[in-house]
Amino acid sequence: MVPAGAERAEWRGAATPRPATLSAEDDLLLARIARAIARRGLVTPAVLWLEGLRPLSYLGSQALYFCEPLLQALVPSLALGRLAAILEERAHLERLIRHIEAAAADPAATAPPGPSAPVAAVSGASGAAPGPASGPAAPAGEAP
Repeated sequence: MVPAGAERAEWRGAATPRPATLSAEDDLLLARIARAIARRGLVTPAVLWLEGLRPLSYLGSQALYFCEPLLQALVPSLALGRLAAILEERAHLERLIRHIEAAAADPAATAPPGPSAPVAAVSGASGAAPGPASGPAAPAGEAP
């Protein structure tokens, strides 16, 4: 016969949260997602949405598992299975929010990918706007 206290001792600590550890690869995935969000100018809506859905993070990760086959057919390069596994832990959701905020503060993360044209080549060497160099245009019908 098992003593009454032994059953309860077995369950002690069962509800304690697991330590939230991320592998370096998972952290890079979160950073890549954060940079994509910052590059599109969606930092504020993304942070508000993630903060609001924090209590439902586990349910959201399960929804990603459910939608994974359809989304993989549309965009095969997505790592949805890995993202769903990461977002099962609330601490990882907080990590994603911190990555998004850091990407928003980094000008290199918000720049579009690819080479960018120098500012002088776009606006002219002097920095002046293109157009007539003299004052306002003369009214139609009058000679300058």
